[in-house]
Amino acid sequence: MGVAVGVLFTGALSRLFGGQPEKALPPHAGDLAARQRALSAGREVTELFGEIVPGTQVGSCTVRSLHARVAGAIPVVLATSAGATFQVDVMRRGCEDDGVKCVASSASLAVYVCNGGDGAHATDEEQGLGAMALGAALAARVANGAPVPPLLTLRERAERFPTGVLRVRV
Repeated sequence: MGVAVGVLFTGALSRLFGGQPEKALPPHAGDLAARQRALSAGREVTELFGEIVPGTQVGSCTVRSLHARVAGAIPVVLATSAGATFQVDVMRRGCEDDGVKCVASSASLAVYVCNGGDGAHATDEEQGLGAMALGAALAARVANGAPVPPLLTLRERAERFPTGVLRVRV
């Protein structure tokens, strides 16, 4: 089963957004180093993701790293069960006429796999399922009151950053 993905631009963007968190994550959320890496993503990311920190299973994938907002999106690095890493971007959900469907969406969020595709080809199944599991986990957090930081839709990002968007190291 293939999963369609969104257009994501490659390139570099030097400015990162995000602040320092004010509260620590619960002790059962993974090892100390993983919690510290999650906290470095900034308060707005840690408030949205909560206990979804590096080491958390989402479907058959594992969260490797969370990053501060970049160009209106939150980059997240996941790893498949075989250890292959890939990036997904968490963005604000846009209109269906944005031209590209996301892998997972909720009332307010959309998750795109960053694989250089244009939405016309199938994504690796495990990567797509991992992105969908992350999307479902984030939708549950938002439904339970987690704040959604200011994010861009895919169309807004393409308009504001026409030369490309940062791909984090995976």
